Amino acid sequence: MMDRVEILVRRVRHAFSRSRWSGRFAGQESAALQHERPGIVLIQVDGLGETVLREALERGHLPFLSRLIQREGHQVLSLYSGLPSSTPGFQAELFFGERSAVPAFCYRDPELHRTLSLNDPAAAAAIEARLKAEGSGLLRGGSAWSNIFSGGAAEPHLCASTAEVRTARDVLSPRRWVALSLWHVWSFFRAFGTFLLVSILAAVDLFRGRFSFREFLRELRLVPLRVLVSVVMREIVVAGATIDLHRGLPVVQLNLLGYDEHAHRRGPKSRFALWSLRGIDKAIHRVWHAMRASRARDYQIWVYSDHGQEEVRSFAAAHHESVPRAVARVYDELTRTFHEETDGRPETILDPSRPSTIERSRWLGSKMLEKRLREAAPEPSSRGATRVTSRFGDIIVTHQGPTGAIYLPRQHSPEFLDRLGERLVRDGHIPMAVRRTEDGAGLAWSARGSHRLPQQAGALLGEDHPHLREVSQDLVGLAHHPGAGDILIFGWDREGPLSLQEERGSHGGPGPNETSAFVLVPPEAHAFAALPRVLRPSSLRSALLRVMGRWPGEGAEESAPEYRPPRLTRRGLAPSTSLRIMTYNVHGCRGTDGIYAPQRIARVIARERPDIICLQELDQERARSGGVDQVHQIAQRLQREYLFHVVSQLDDGNFGNAILSSLPIRLHRAGALPSAARAKNVFNLWPRGVLWAVVDVEGHPVQVLNTHLSILPAERHLQVEALLGPEWLRSPECHGAVVLAGDFNAGASSRTMTRLQEAITNAVPERLDGRALRTWTGSVPLRRLDHILISSSLAMTGVRAPRTAVSRVASDHVPLVVDVTVTFTDLPRVRTELTPARQSS
Repeated sequence: MMDRVEILVRRVRHAFSRSRWSGRFAGQESAALQHERPGIVLIQVDGLGETVLREALERGHLPFLSRLIQREGHQVLSLYSGLPSSTPGFQAELFFGERSAVPAFCYRDPELHRTLSLNDPAAAAAIEARLKAEGSGLLRGGSAWSNIFSGGAAEPHLCASTAEVRTARDVLSPRRWVALSLWHVWSFFRAFGTFLLVSILAAVDLFRGRFSFREFLRELRLVPLRVLVSVVMREIVVAGATIDLHRGLPVVQLNLLGYDEHAHRRGPKSRFALWSLRGIDKAIHRVWHAMRASRARDYQIWVYSDHGQEEVRSFAAAHHESVPRAVARVYDELTRTFHEETDGRPETILDPSRPSTIERSRWLGSKMLEKRLREAAPEPSSRGATRVTSRFGDIIVTHQGPTGAIYLPRQHSPEFLDRLGERLVRDGHIPMAVRRTEDGAGLAWSARGSHRLPQQAGALLGEDHPHLREVSQDLVGLAHHPGAGDILIFGWDREGPLSLQEERGSHGGPGPNETSAFVLVPPEAHAFAALPRVLRPSSLRSALLRVMGRWPGEGAEESAPEYRPPRLTRRGLAPSTSLRIMTYNVHGCRGTDGIYAPQRIARVIARERPDIICLQELDQERARSGGVDQVHQIAQRLQREYLFHVVSQLDDGNFGNAILSSLPIRLHRAGALPSAARAKNVFNLWPRGVLWAVVDVEGHPVQVLNTHLSILPAERHLQVEALLGPEWLRSPECHGAVVLAGDFNAGASSRTMTRLQEAITNAVPERLDGRALRTWTGSVPLRRLDHILISSSLAMTGVRAPRTAVSRVASDHVPLVVDVTVTFTDLPRVRTELTPARQSS
């Protein structure tokens, strides 16, 4: 009855869901229920490094992410960004598995014979076309919002690589834009508030002397564009993603801008940059609510960043010279030394790159906006490049952020390039220069001398670099990239990093902060995918493919992940070992939203990573639950062996209980419990039974009995007496380590449990730390009907009833999990054999 009320409430809320009506306004059709396969929500927080994330969590700037960690069990893992530590390099590796797909954010492409800046739609489209030719994208069949690359998504929106094909105006008609705008009117208030705040901050900077009056006027012209990128685009992205979640797309990916822009402008740890994280945190919260409310698919949420940022000074401010002029001066002096006289002085004919905020706003694809952009910052003929004219041809220097590349007019000898790299550091004050060597390695120069890569990376980057091995290998890979030019230059230095352009926060190079991103993974991630201690984009991609049921590599669909969770491998004469036991009434896998979803039950179980799982109320090929074998689906998803006991054979399938195990398991006995005939006829109650399995724990048998008792006290009394009889608990074979688990439909102090505890101990006390541990119902904790009882050979070491957003909706019960220690001193050493049969009648 309780679950029916909850289902009704959820259906009413769904009928008035803003995501549902937004989808209708947008003309998007809802997908059919697809709960047999998991959905993934990928949220990228642009530019937020791991160190800043952890500080922001401690200071309370990210309250919702803190909630995910503390209440939902999510875990922050270190994520190496790859090189270059920028969005294009990261997304190319994450979406397509291609490491160091680009040498820098801005570089000279040898095939296209032009300079590419990857915020430019044409450049991003050209690079993604190459990536797609190599393999399938991670986001295949899903949607992508506000990225450099679309990742192979079927529905890309506001992405640089698709901006010239699919603009914001193509997504919706004007009438629907108006409807959605009225429906999301609070987004406009947020945007207007941010506009006022940024304008006030610009005025404050003027009065503090940080801006000249001319810079102040230019800053005011840029304020609308900053608000457009930081707030308006974010609101559009969040609204669109919530619609996609309502529709049930298999993967929904979105990139939340704002922090990265303010970190570039004011520094990664500046007050305003950290303040912007609150808006991002609220946006993630709104997406999470839409994910939970979706009836089309069961979603997991993964939050990650693509890179961090370094606190930097401008190269020009530090050395009173621009990078191109420093390169030209050093090259001119060196060529004279080598008797290669030059004609004329260096002449800059191409302007440096424009701020990323301006470039990103071009993704909206509006002609009126393009006009506004030209007024705010004139369009250079080739962004991010400077050309130096000499007698021998043009030297091209591309640079954006802390990275750059030098393209010399002709081929020089290795000796010349070595001298040039040394002089760039010594005389040109470039912090780091790197070139490829003929033997496939790399050679780097810094203020500490020359360094051969990857062998001497510690002397170059510092032995304490968190990703020293990966960075050294990727530096060599960048140097050998076809578009890397003759020499790569970097602003990073251990004594104080610089940016090659005017900014206070920068990324793209090999620094420890800019290469340290993060990923926030759900607790079940470790059960479905092998996650190393420190990930990189390609290993994160492999993990996500496994979670989605796809094999890494070819992109072929599979019904189960490749990874098999580890089992206990100790087989010696250890005096004791630990086990995690779970009992869970899954209610036919019908959640409090009325949806039958075995995959969701598997998620709840996977979060706890139990060794032995006792499940009650499972359907097998019944029409009401879609005709699927629920226990088989759950066991396949978890990669566990199982035994199933049919307690009731129906016209359209079976109904019963099961035991799953990550250890070898065999069936010992399964049978029915007595029932009161009159009660069965009057109340039409389910038959009750017991499933007895023997689990092999390091060569020792552990007896596991799974049961589900009647809701009627009189009938339950008969069943308890049967359990205490010679067929079950007092059987000569039921000795040593014994576990009795299940839904007893009785409280801890009831007559039922008191009687059972005459033979076996309840592992979970009635009150734990002064609080009652309740497992029913899932949404509103009222009572504990589920129990795990153990013999004297086992000792309870931990207990919990996880009440998370997923477990509250997956069933009308939440699982009960107990950690026990098994003592082998007095136990027989009998090796059990795993039976091929998985079902007993």
